[in-house]
Amino acid sequence: MSTIHKLFLFSLTCLLLFACDRSVCPYDDERFCDRDFRDSLAAAEPCFYSMNAVAGELQGNNRVVFSPAEFIDVPRKALLEYFTGFRCPNCPPASATAANIHQSRCGEVIVVFVHATSQFAAPLNNHPNGWYTLDLRTPESNTFLQDFMLTSLPSGVVNRKQFGGTFGIAAGQWLSEIQAEQSSPAQAFLRIRRAEFDPATRSMDLQIAYRFIGLDAADFNLTVGILENGIIEAQKDGPDDLFPYEHNFVFRGNANGTYGSPLSTTSPPLAPNEAVLHSLNFPIDDEWNEDQLYFYALLSNRSSLEVIQADGFYFEMDP
Repeated sequence: MSTIHKLFLFSLTCLLLFACDRSVCPYDDERFCDRDFRDSLAAAEPCFYSMNAVAGELQGNNRVVFSPAEFIDVPRKALLEYFTGFRCPNCPPASATAANIHQSRCGEVIVVFVHATSQFAAPLNNHPNGWYTLDLRTPESNTFLQDFMLTSLPSGVVNRKQFGGTFGIAAGQWLSEIQAEQSSPAQAFLRIRRAEFDPATRSMDLQIAYRFIGLDAADFNLTVGILENGIIEAQKDGPDDLFPYEHNFVFRGNANGTYGSPLSTTSPPLAPNEAVLHSLNFPIDDEWNEDQLYFYALLSNRSSLEVIQADGFYFEMDP
């Protein structure tokens, strides 16, 4: 049996039992089971990349004109949805793995921390220190758990695809599956090109450009998701409670539905240097810190839910 299979079986056992012998580390890189090493990763300069520099020129008929070179060798970005909870005792090593992937593949991978399940993410009202009071779950969380057939935490879903017959895979597999996905040619161009926040109405305006490569837009949905960084709460780590603990990449919900909104066949056809412009306006919750928000866009197959392209950026208010 290969090392990968052994690690997967060990991790699966941990997931099903929700408790492991913490003297045995299930990761190839055992440093991820060392809290000091994880803290050193968290202290590193985070990768919050801004919007792409080349925004494209606006045209009529909801079109954006780019240099033709923008549509040659389009990079394929990947989505990692990591299902976790602040009372999940086995999650911190997986959280460090997700953060490390985000850091090492800056701009190439959208990492989303989905806080889910009543067992591990529901707030408490009786903790002696008054911790675990925030509810970081969203209405989409339970739908994702059901649709991706996830029964335990931690678990990760890459591009909403099944690997070995399952959506949820252990942290030790995430990077290899992401690399495999990104080795295939991109099937679409996707770019968030403009964002404006109105503090008076607490609303966000986004402009998104997209162009499919050999596919029909009518088979796909466009989804815009919202993350928040810098949320201070507690985190369970084995038998210990860590506080203060900074939660980043926290999924706050989607701006246009659980799986986004449907696209339609482009008419009239695009010129060789054109992309479709999609505009979206949505409210920002009063409890969210607009200075710490991160937005991402996905193109996903309407039937299979598979994500074929992603893009994202970190929004910072002007001083």
